[in-house]
Amino acid sequence: MVAGHMRSELSQLRTQVSYLQKRNSALLDKSAQLGRAGEIDREAMRRVQAMLNQMQGKLADLTEEVSFYRSIVSPHKLKPGLHLQHFQITGGQSKQYRYRLVLTQVQDKHRVVKGKIAVQILGQMGGKAKTLDLNQMGAGTMDFSFRYFHAFSGGFALPAGFTPEQIDIRVTPFTRHVAGVEQKVSWKQATSMEG
Repeated sequence: MVAGHMRSELSQLRTQVSYLQKRNSALLDKSAQLGRAGEIDREAMRRVQAMLNQMQGKLADLTEEVSFYRSIVSPHKLKPGLHLQHFQITGGQSKQYRYRLVLTQVQDKHRVVKGKIAVQILGQMGGKAKTLDLNQMGAGTMDFSFRYFHAFSGGFALPAGFTPEQIDIRVTPFTRHVAGVEQKVSWKQATSMEG
């Protein structure tokens, strides 16, 4: 009787073990599915975040562009004449840089204005003051002829041992009755400007 009872109990335990093994297998499958779903969710989240960052960058660029064009179209806050709208230097790897300069004209009746721009970089080299001409450093000439605005961009390299401190920008118009522009910008300002 004891042996029969033990056989019955053993049979029940085997049935329970079999059921628990199947249940365990099903739960492991479910866990693996949830793990894959979590990975897919995380990857989707990374992609959405990257797209969002890209769209925010584009929005910032477009906002800046609209602001720029608004200043040209409705320049009521600016006095008539030439204006240095934007100057920025980017880069710096191995003393290689890129510059971007935007010149605008504010007039009641926009006429073509012609002239040239000279950009000099003032700094120190070997403990002595030194001035470098951007045009002579591979940036090319900056002659202009425009009605509303003109954008210049290019690259240049600073010589080894030169520490830039300030940039002197001189806009000389050839067109009569248009005043020139002279502006000094610190190197730090030019390399930290946004946009």
